[in-house]
Amino acid sequence: MVLFGLMFLAEAGDLYGLVLTLADPGPAADRFGITAGAEVLRSTVLLILALIVFFGALLALVGLSARRPALFHTSALVCAIGYLVYGLVQVADGALHGSTAILQRMRDLAVQGANDGERSGPNRPVPPGQGAEQ
Repeated sequence: MVLFGLMFLAEAGDLYGLVLTLADPGPAADRFGITAGAEVLRSTVLLILALIVFFGALLALVGLSARRPALFHTSALVCAIGYLVYGLVQVADGALHGSTAILQRMRDLAVQGANDGERSGPNRPVPPGQGAEQ
């Protein structure tokens, strides 16, 4: 019973944070390097999953206190599935941000290399002692 009570309280905190993020998505979007619209979508999905876990934990508490095993088992299963999907979304989101950062760095290095190649092209003066006359 204590476990579901703690899950209920933890999800209440998550819900509060997600509602605040949806009220002003700008700072969170800047932190993740995404647009405000993408942050609203991300936070909305997480809010829906947090609500599923929240109500699953609440109904599990009700099922335990009312001594209704069927309600408890069903609610605990809903809560577990909600946590599983919530975790998968978080992992996928983190992997997407990580791969985006890697691709951005590769692009920056490619542009830098192309710019360096332009400076060392045929019009660049050859330093003395490195010409073809050697």
